[in-house]
Amino acid sequence: MKHSNSTESSGEGGSSDPTTKDSVEGSANAEKQSHITPHREIPLPNIVRCLLTRKLATEAPVEPYHLLSEYHWRKDILLQRLEWSWGMKYDSLDLGDESNKIYLCKDWLETFESGRWLLLPTFEILEKLWKRCTKHAREKLSLKTETLAQSSVDEVYDGAETFEYRLIPLDTDLPTLLRVAHPDGTAKSTSDNSGSPNISSKPIRHSHPFDTLPVLISHVKPHFVICDGGPKLFNKRSWPLAPLVSSICGVPFKEAVCTLEFTKYLYGVWANEEPSPEFAAPPRTVRPMPPLPSRSTLSRKRRRSSRECSGPCFYSKFDWAPTGCTHCRPPSHHPESSASKSEESGSDRSDEVSISCDSNDSDGGFLPKAYRENLCKYVGNWISYCVKQVRSQGGWTSQVGNDDQVGGYSKEPARKVRRISGDTSVRNAIVSLRRGNRHSTFVSID
Repeated sequence: MKHSNSTESSGEGGSSDPTTKDSVEGSANAEKQSHITPHREIPLPNIVRCLLTRKLATEAPVEPYHLLSEYHWRKDILLQRLEWSWGMKYDSLDLGDESNKIYLCKDWLETFESGRWLLLPTFEILEKLWKRCTKHAREKLSLKTETLAQSSVDEVYDGAETFEYRLIPLDTDLPTLLRVAHPDGTAKSTSDNSGSPNISSKPIRHSHPFDTLPVLISHVKPHFVICDGGPKLFNKRSWPLAPLVSSICGVPFKEAVCTLEFTKYLYGVWANEEPSPEFAAPPRTVRPMPPLPSRSTLSRKRRRSSRECSGPCFYSKFDWAPTGCTHCRPPSHHPESSASKSEESGSDRSDEVSISCDSNDSDGGFLPKAYRENLCKYVGNWISYCVKQVRSQGGWTSQVGNDDQVGGYSKEPARKVRRISGDTSVRNAIVSLRRGNRHSTFVSID
């Protein structure tokens, strides 16, 4: 994982003193052009341009976009939880900062806002953030407390000011992307009598699945990117997307799955972390909110599908609420619906995460339920893998891992495996884990 630790303020737009623009560009360009490769483009200061096409604001309509959406700026409960999870002081989150803002051409901004693609941080950054999250959960468990202050999330970044991202398409019908070849946003050109540049080189064409698109370098911080990507991935399974992510990011399949899972569950844990009662004592400062763009309503109506939230919801990009909508809650016939009625949010699928905290469990009540449900999901995937291996190799051998726990089971004669549906075994195992069943079966495959 490589970060750029320069003092440049932006990849798509900047806010430094305009009087320093010429001197900074002159020295920075000469020094850094030698380090530019087709896959590592260095952002320049004071340049407002599209993150994807690299077009300047003077060449095409380029608009700013806040990753933690303007729709959430008045949601005090959400902001409290994020500030607490990120180790910030109450009322210190500046949502108008450049670290929460990217710049996109209008057509690509609409596709981004309507959930047709997302930005994905690197596996290394996501792994660090997830380890920070699980470490905090273990500390809460050891201290037997439900609220525990955290260190600043910026410590994970080791002082880096720019970060690497990849475009991950969630829609096969995305338009072709024409990206300017030169990293400074302009091609080699000459000027006519009017002083306007004449672009002499053609942009490079990238189309779905965009695996030829270079790494995107931006000043936006990964925790804001996760706040955008997490809700987009909630209603999508990670395994079908993993081969695409593996191809685009150039990582093994396992890392691709973890990258998607980390993005999904980090948002769930952050947005569900309850701060201490003393954290939000003073009232939040009412800051001016930018006007909500009309394109959002149009995109929402045009792209609405059966997978989207049916109303105010924990995963809604437009109307956040601390509870789940009817679409994201489990139906009444679900095996766990009776236990889930008291939860704030949940999922009706065994491989999706439920992000409520259950403080009634005697042992695991201090761990985020997202963490425990995530474990259940991975156990289910492991069982599915074992079933496939058993069927392909003709059978399996049972092996007892703890004779004292299972009693006389080890003395029973060997029995043939009853051929059952893999989905049924996975569901039963997950329900058993969720209900607190502590008996485990260890299986070795010949």
